[in-house]
Amino acid sequence: MAGEKDELELTLPHSGIPEPAGKTMNSERIEKRKWPVLLTLLVLYGLFLLSLLIRLGRYEDAVFRGKIQFLGADTYYHMRRIHLAVMNWPQLIQFDSYLDYPQGAGVVNAPGYDFLTATLAFLAAGGRYNPEIVDLVGSLLPPLLGASTIFIVYWVTCLLFEAEAGYWAASLHCILFGGIWVALFGKPDHHVIESLLVPLLFGFLLKHVVVCRLQEKAHRIRIVISLALLLTLCQLMWRGAIMFHVLFLTSCYLIIVFCSPDVSDAAQVRGNKLWDIGMSLILTSLFVVPWSSSSYFGGQGFIVYYALSLFHPLFYLCFGLVFLMSSLFILKWHLFTKNKLLKTGLIGVATLAVVITALTTMYTNLLSVFLEGLYYIAKTDTWMQTMEETKPLFSFYPNKPFRAVLVYFGYWFFIFLGGLIVILFKRRSPAGIFFLVWSLSNLVLATNQIRYTHLLVTTVVILAGHFLMTARKYVQEKLRSVQKKGTFRIPSLIFALVIWTLFSLPSLENLKGYLTTRWERENALPLPLFETLLWLRNNTPVPGSFTDPGEKPAYGVMSIWDYGNWILYLSQRPVVASNFGFLHQGLWKSCGFLLTTSWPEMKTLLEQNQIRYILLGNHTHRYPELLAIVTSNEKIRVSLPSPFEIPISEQLYRFDGAFEKLWTGKKVFSGQLRLIYESAINSRITTGIYPDNFKVFEYVKGACLELHGESGQHYSLSTVIITNQGRKFYYKQSGNLHENGQKTIYIPYSHDTSDLTISATEPYALVLGNNYYAFTVTEDQVIQGTKLKPSFSTSEGTSPLFNAAQK
Repeated sequence: MAGEKDELELTLPHSGIPEPAGKTMNSERIEKRKWPVLLTLLVLYGLFLLSLLIRLGRYEDAVFRGKIQFLGADTYYHMRRIHLAVMNWPQLIQFDSYLDYPQGAGVVNAPGYDFLTATLAFLAAGGRYNPEIVDLVGSLLPPLLGASTIFIVYWVTCLLFEAEAGYWAASLHCILFGGIWVALFGKPDHHVIESLLVPLLFGFLLKHVVVCRLQEKAHRIRIVISLALLLTLCQLMWRGAIMFHVLFLTSCYLIIVFCSPDVSDAAQVRGNKLWDIGMSLILTSLFVVPWSSSSYFGGQGFIVYYALSLFHPLFYLCFGLVFLMSSLFILKWHLFTKNKLLKTGLIGVATLAVVITALTTMYTNLLSVFLEGLYYIAKTDTWMQTMEETKPLFSFYPNKPFRAVLVYFGYWFFIFLGGLIVILFKRRSPAGIFFLVWSLSNLVLATNQIRYTHLLVTTVVILAGHFLMTARKYVQEKLRSVQKKGTFRIPSLIFALVIWTLFSLPSLENLKGYLTTRWERENALPLPLFETLLWLRNNTPVPGSFTDPGEKPAYGVMSIWDYGNWILYLSQRPVVASNFGFLHQGLWKSCGFLLTTSWPEMKTLLEQNQIRYILLGNHTHRYPELLAIVTSNEKIRVSLPSPFEIPISEQLYRFDGAFEKLWTGKKVFSGQLRLIYESAINSRITTGIYPDNFKVFEYVKGACLELHGESGQHYSLSTVIITNQGRKFYYKQSGNLHENGQKTIYIPYSHDTSDLTISATEPYALVLGNNYYAFTVTEDQVIQGTKLKPSFSTSEGTSPLFNAAQK
């Protein structure tokens, strides 16, 4: 181990020279060791500050109009939960009626990261709720955690190699974008703590399980408790932690049973290691149980299914029993001999199968939860295949397979691959096998989904650090062999720095552009959408208590799922669809709404989900994705557009509410959907032939107007509408009366201008046969669906807009 190497290097041999008065060999040894320790602390602290400054370098992106506006979409969901946690501290609120409206939704992530942030914000504010402090703590914690990861990287590299390799690895972790993007200021998400805890767990198991020998009983107890706490901490921080627990624990089991050195006390060492891990897992199951109980989550036990269900303590109990039984096989029944190794492993597997079968019988969802986790990693769900962050590493940039690799890792990625090949084919130690398993798993995850690059970068920099150390030592030895005098440390260090720079150059160039280039709201919401969300918050009725997620709101907002978390947090309005896809029912409803070509189907979706407002943007380029999602499952059935049809939502967006007879030149508008706000043009997007902006529609009852005349008689209703951007468009409804000479139409726009940003500027012109009349409608009549009964005669106070002769 690295610690043993350092001890040997720093111990002075006894030379037989009398020690100076007042100075012993032990004191001199301590003095010699002090400087390397101080130097290490200074170097690591300097790298920590550099790493922190880089991750804070674009704080301006997250500060807008004097307030912190977070980066990304999932960050707003986390901040919503963090705010609720501070308000109700220490209780966690795991049901939110504002998500997956109208039925509401529960937690979709483990609560640890949000609860940690909330606790820090609660303490920073002196035990009270201060929204500004909550936002600040939520924004600062990711860069602090991301910068702190270099200490773990250094420690793990030292365990595997030497301290010098640790310095190089830590320095690379500072500047490679694979470790930066999850730790930016204003980006609160659990991914950043994954980057810290996964290598910490690996290093702990490596030091105390894989390469350790027999320990004293008191030390073993500390290891058992520490491992249980670490496993619990990981599990509470993100639900995917169990994937690494399975990987690491299985690897430890196989290494202990089959790869430990064959020495006199090997059986005792193996048995004790298995026993200690088993006890840690039993203890972990007990630690996790309180978090899985329905009482802790306010009686919403069924909601916790995805994030921290009963599956987790049962899993740890199951694995713990396997380790304990295998330990008994070795220690009590002496099955550990060369000719019985295979039997021991098979008995362990058989024990695992029996325990899993028993647990599956008691807990019927065990298998489905496990399979769902595999499907999640494999991206079998069509929705996941539409996400940017789940794209494969080598196809993230079309026609440029290695661009993402160079951006996230520089040329060190190829050094990493070469290092894996060397480890794979040379004589392997238990530590090497353990590291190889971890590295390959990270490689598979990152190449399949680019969002796992923050995990892969750790193993990349560890091998890169070892490469730099080896290269420097090689050059130093070559120079010594040529000139025989001098240490040549400085020339070899300069050589290593040149290699460090050249191999990091692609990532350094990307980092330079990232730190120096300023785009308007880059990585954040486009300004027009941001203003639209604020308008929705300030100009629509409050549907319920935003701070009491148990109270059902009065109405919901329909949009594509991309906007869901932004609407939830910035507009403080309930959303049908959010960024959690198949975990919520709203995904299918949103896709059906955006794709249907039938107004009755759209109206049914609006009424069943109690929708009052609709937020639309330019979704033309998203329709292939929506179509793939809808056709891949049976949860929603709507009339899909043919090659020559346009979905109603697209017609609403492009033509301000018209969705009939577009290709005949006659735009017939809906009587129950009205445009109430449109943003400025989004200059950052130039998709298609139409200008891109964001529009808010309202679903209203509409003032009801009954027409009476001759059978089949033609009618036309029209006016001019002016929007909040000063744009005018012609609103018109037209058609023929029924056979009985009657027709009921609905009117969505009123002439009230006091509280409305979009209204009719002229009286409605009704043309019925040869009669032409004008009338106005109030906002109350539109909202309440009042039945209008005008007589349409000049003697009743209305006047013809123009007469038949003027026609």
